[in-house]
Amino acid sequence: MKRILGCFITAAIAFASHVATNNEQQGNTSWNSACPTDTALATLLDPNKLSDARAEARVAIGNPRTESYILNFSESERPSSIFDRLVFSVDIVGYDTNDRVITSFEINEGASRVAGYSLSSLRDNNKPLLIDNACIEKRFEQAAALGIVAMTSTDIESDSPVDENEVFPLHRGESGSTCKLKDFYQGQRRKYSYRVCDPIPL
Repeated sequence: MKRILGCFITAAIAFASHVATNNEQQGNTSWNSACPTDTALATLLDPNKLSDARAEARVAIGNPRTESYILNFSESERPSSIFDRLVFSVDIVGYDTNDRVITSFEINEGASRVAGYSLSSLRDNNKPLLIDNACIEKRFEQAAALGIVAMTSTDIESDSPVDENEVFPLHRGESGSTCKLKDFYQGQRRKYSYRVCDPIPL
């Protein structure tokens, strides 16, 4: 009897674990299927995709006299009349001993657009954007879960400034409601900042 009961409990635990895993996979699939995947933000937050994009830009630039390369995206987490794009800029910094050009190759933050915003505004921690888009949030959360970025979340008052020196209003919602300031780091450097004030349904 004990053996039968033990087998029943083991089977029940295994079934519960299977259901939980299946539900988690379905949850991940649901937001993934609802959100576009070939976007500038998805590329920026995926090291493999970003490496491929850089390689494409290097090939396209070719001649060092070319100053930039624009990679356009037809999909976006937040569609607008202007396509998202990653703009790669190249500068000649010198020549090596074999007289081969040495270049500096960077993403132009001011000219690049991700998730319908300029990249520079997503990196402005003094005046963080108010984000109300589930796909943008989930994209960053997924990157944090994979260890690509480290995320911190800080409670802030909706009618309070970001800090005592900043007068930018955080949210024009109900007085006293709580918002969150989310910062994302790579290494010791803060790379992205934004704020959320209301629950975002999936």
